Amino acid sequence: GKLGAVVWGSASRNGFLAKSFAIARRRLHIPSPGPDDPDPFKLGENSAFQSALENAGFRGVRIESVEALAAFASTHEALLFQQEAVGELVRLLAAASDLERSDAWEEIEAALHAFENNKGFIGPGVLLVGSGLKNGEDLS
Repeated sequence: GKLGAVVWGSASRNGFLAKSFAIARRRLHIPSPGPDDPDPFKLGENSAFQSALENAGFRGVRIESVEALAAFASTHEALLFQQEAVGELVRLLAAASDLERSDAWEEIEAALHAFENNKGFIGPGVLLVGSGLKNGEDLS
């Protein structure tokens, strides 16, 4: 079969999300993820995505880096996006008390202001788009 998949690039290339994860981990005293822990940026490091696809038996693996700006009208809209759509961040903060969670979201929103200008919120980001073939498929 054919596979196409998209993952976040490295944390260093997705600052607006990485900063939020760093704040959540620091506030909740959660260490940086280990090799077997969930991490939205894990496959974006070095050649991890390509290795994962090849180790799963895909051949002809191609990985392309794509700029993916997160554009919102305001920092508050960017925060709402993170609160509603960034599942791993929401999961991390779910373990906190209501007060801890509220304080963390406030700090995250304050940090996100660094990405706002007179045109709105622009969070630089990179996605990796991967493809590969398995079980005798040809490349066409």
